[in-house]
Amino acid sequence: MKKYFYMFACLFAATTLTTSCINDDDDPVVEPVVNIETDGAFILNEGNYYSNIDGSLDYLDYSTDKVTRGLFATANKRSLGNTPNDMLVGNSIVYIATNGENRIEVLNKSTMMSIKTIEIPSPREMTSDGTYVYVTSYDGRVRKIDPEYNIVVAQSAVIGDNLEGITYFGGSLYVCNSCKPGETYTYHREVVKLNASTMGNEGTISVGLNPTQIVTDGNSLYVLCMGDYDSTPAIVQRINMSNGSVNEISKATFMSIAANKLYLINAPWGATPTYHVYDIKTGSETTFTEGSEIFAPCAIAVDPIKGDAFITSYTESEYGYADYNGEGYIVHYDKNGNFISKNTTGVGPATVAFNYHYEYGYPTVK
Repeated sequence: MKKYFYMFACLFAATTLTTSCINDDDDPVVEPVVNIETDGAFILNEGNYYSNIDGSLDYLDYSTDKVTRGLFATANKRSLGNTPNDMLVGNSIVYIATNGENRIEVLNKSTMMSIKTIEIPSPREMTSDGTYVYVTSYDGRVRKIDPEYNIVVAQSAVIGDNLEGITYFGGSLYVCNSCKPGETYTYHREVVKLNASTMGNEGTISVGLNPTQIVTDGNSLYVLCMGDYDSTPAIVQRINMSNGSVNEISKATFMSIAANKLYLINAPWGATPTYHVYDIKTGSETTFTEGSEIFAPCAIAVDPIKGDAFITSYTESEYGYADYNGEGYIVHYDKNGNFISKNTTGVGPATVAFNYHYEYGYPTVK
C-alpha cells in the first residue's frame, strides 16, 4: 500500500506550498516555497515464509530507472527477516513492519542502517497522522509509536483478530478487522474506528467480507474487501464520511490512491487480470493499461507527486504458474499507462513506497 508520513498532511493540499503576509508598512513578507519531489521507489519483498526465504529491500532510482538490490542486507550485514510486509517512509527515517520477526525496523533513510528495533507482536500495516505512527497487529491491537524516541506510547484494547489495513482521518483511526484464523477461517465484515488521541474504541462500520486495505482521499474512505477467495469476490467500497453510507464502487484485488483516483487491479484466482482507474470525482472507470508485461500482479502503487504507476509481479514458473520462490519484478508506467521499464526484484515484491525530498525557494515578487 503506499506510505509517506511527514508529508502526510501536505499531499491533500498541494505539492507546492506558499504563504505570505503583509506587515505594518504594507510591504509583502514572502515565505519560502516548499516543493516535494520524489527520487525513487523502495520495493519491500516479503520472501516466502513456507520456503524459508527471508524478505529483502530494493530501490528503484528515478535518475537511472534501475533497481539496486538488497539495501538492508548490504547496510546491516544481516537479513531483514521473515515476512516484512509494510513500509512507512519519513523525512529522514524509514519504518519496516516485519511480521515474522515481531518487530518494527527503524532505519536511517540516507544510510539504510538500522538505528533501533521496536518489539510488536506480528505487526502488519502502518499509517501516520503526521506526528505519531500507528501499527496494526495480528494480536488484535493497534500500537502508537512516538517517532522522536521510537517507543510505543499507547495501545488499544483488543478490537479484533487479524488486523490489517489502517488509515487516519479527522482525528480517528480506521482499522480493517480481517479474519479469525483457525482450522477454517472466519472472515469479518467490519472496520473499527479508534480515537487517535486516546486509542479508545469509537465503534465499527459494517463493510464487505474480509476487509484488508483502507485509504482516504481526505473526504471519504475506500476499503478493499477480499471476500472468501471463492464464491464471494473481492470488492472496493466507498464509506461516505458525511452520511455514513457504504457503497460498492468496483471489483478489485489490489488498490492504490493518488490525485482523486483509485488505481485498481482485479486478479481473482484463475482469471485474466484487469487494470483500471476509478475517477473519484466523476465515478467513471477506465482501463489504465492492458498489463501485457504483468504475469501475476503482487502490488500496485502510484507516485502521488509524479503520477507514475508501479506494478509488481511474480514471474512465471516452468509449470506455467506464478513462481512464489523466484525473483519478482517491477514494471514502471507513466501516468497514462504507457510502459517505461521493467526491473528484477526480490522474492514477493508486495509493497512499494516512495522516497522524496523537500526543495525550498522563494517565489518572484512583482
